[in-house]
Amino acid sequence: METMSASVATPWDLLFPPPAEPARARELELLLVRKRGEPLLLLPVRRNIAPAALELYPAQSRIARIARLVLNTALRCGFRVGTARVKLRVDMHSPFIRFLAPSTSSADDLCFAMLLGNPRAIGRRFVLLVFDNSGWPERIVKAGIGEPAIALIRRETAFLKSVSRDLLQTPAVLGEFAAGGIEAMAMDFAAGQTPDAQDSAPLARLLESWLNRERTVRFAELPAAQRLAASAPGDERVRRVFAELDGARFHPAILHGDFTPWNIRVNPATKRWAVLDWERGEIAGPPAWDWFHFVIQHEILVRHAPTERVLARTEALLHSAEFGRYAAAAGLEACARPLLLAYALYCCFAQRQAEGMARIEALLQGLQSR
Repeated sequence: METMSASVATPWDLLFPPPAEPARARELELLLVRKRGEPLLLLPVRRNIAPAALELYPAQSRIARIARLVLNTALRCGFRVGTARVKLRVDMHSPFIRFLAPSTSSADDLCFAMLLGNPRAIGRRFVLLVFDNSGWPERIVKAGIGEPAIALIRRETAFLKSVSRDLLQTPAVLGEFAAGGIEAMAMDFAAGQTPDAQDSAPLARLLESWLNRERTVRFAELPAAQRLAASAPGDERVRRVFAELDGARFHPAILHGDFTPWNIRVNPATKRWAVLDWERGEIAGPPAWDWFHFVIQHEILVRHAPTERVLARTEALLHSAEFGRYAAAAGLEACARPLLLAYALYCCFAQRQAEGMARIEALLQGLQSR
């Protein structure tokens, strides 16, 4: 097993700068897991904690699930194959360390794992799983550095504080932090694995509960539609989809904005879904967009499916009984296809997602040809 020096520039340097005073320093030993050569995850070395810390990584593909299982088994047996040892010197008196420290212990007892975020995403954020003295996961801390990341942290925190967490089915916000160029929020830990991408019954129930049946709207009135229009002024495809949706009125829905299996945890006891990562959340968005996102992004980013398969999956969704009931409840039976096209246009122009853009553009062409 290799050792990685903390003196080498690493993604976590800005969160944990070297202590100014040696007396305030503490050296933490962690295990680094890489994915395709890039730093992915930091795990505590304690044998009884490292396997639980792997829950931070929501492996989706078959290969990723197998790799996580193999690593989990190795760590439980005391083997550190496939990891690099990292020695991290931290300032135990820094405000961020004190924010991380569990409420039941001192900063000296700090033990955490850290998911290092997407290096290609605008506004890279870090997700830390903090353990209590007994080694039990206590809370999640999401931290950002730099203007784009901080803006997303602020937006998510504000949204979660403005909407009932029972309605959103999300863990409780426990605290906020802002100092030294870092902003963060702490939340309850949501135990459980990610749902099966084919598990449509709980998905349908949840998305139907997010419909606002007390009002109807036109597509052009919604903030997401306005962002789409502003992102592609003069584009003929956008103009046509707005024209198709012009006469339609439907119930708006809470919009998650990145509703995918890896942003959901299923409680092992109650089977209730906990929905995470609300930085794109909006109280009034286009209905069905989260469902489209759930299906399409899994096919593109996890299964790496060809365009024809993605088109077949969306067609099967539109004809499914669960989606039919949802469409009737939302009042969008007559405009589901234009809404699907509008979603694909939004991904291409307004969202410009960090991964899978070529496949989204191919999907858009396929939808337009049908």
